[in-house]
Amino acid sequence: MSFPQLPLSSPPVTPVIREDIDFPTLPGAVVRRPAETPSQSSEVQTVTETLSPPSHQLIVVSCYTRFDNLAHGPRGKEAKRSLYTYRLDQHDGEMVLLSVTKDENVMNPAFSRAHPRRNVLYTCTESVAEPGDIVSWAVCPRSGQLTMLGSKSAGGTSTCYLTLDKECKNMLVVNYWNATIGVFGVDNATGMVGPCRSIYDPNEGRPMKARADKHVNHSNNDASAQKERQADPSRAQVSIADGVLVVPFLAARLDFEGGSLQERSRNQ
Repeated sequence: MSFPQLPLSSPPVTPVIREDIDFPTLPGAVVRRPAETPSQSSEVQTVTETLSPPSHQLIVVSCYTRFDNLAHGPRGKEAKRSLYTYRLDQHDGEMVLLSVTKDENVMNPAFSRAHPRRNVLYTCTESVAEPGDIVSWAVCPRSGQLTMLGSKSAGGTSTCYLTLDKECKNMLVVNYWNATIGVFGVDNATGMVGPCRSIYDPNEGRPMKARADKHVNHSNNDASAQKERQADPSRAQVSIADGVLVVPFLAARLDFEGGSLQERSRNQ
């Protein structure tokens, strides 16, 4: 997940890098340890300058912190922290770790979505044992620091996908395990995700058997997001076109206007 350089009204925050954090090892990554950190005043200036070139972007890496509550078995080991922010130089590929999220309550951020016009990041947590959360973060483009703005229950388990409508007034949320789709309002002033406006449940609350039926696991809001979706045509996909939510495997059409989901006639 990358972020452009957007202007800030607040001063930059000095990144804090701790020795006791389990840093992920990525090819070409450079970890700025405390011993290598200059004085506080020069550090602020260094971060501001190094992030100013157009070739630099922020990359947010999300990690699974718990395996026991997942519907699948990830490789590797559980991470100690959920979100790491790097600065990427697109010219030489160097990645420098700037910030690590310390909030231990945010587990398994399976999917992230950046607001297209604000320094706001959205993540959803994944678990089959409890409903997922949609977490809104303020992103400092200079230091990479993520500050939690708020959290809302996703209204379903194994939350796996988030997308915004074109006006960024509503967020569509997909819960994989119980195959539900939710619509949440987005605050125009802060970019925070607000209360749930509508939930579509094709199973009418009946419990799902693992992989017994097709699941709503992705949504298609625009062509630019196509690479994020699975190429397997057997997987269920949801499309939003002209304000209409289309569920192919249900042969149904859902209105997605004003934040509500309403099924139309299957012949429409």
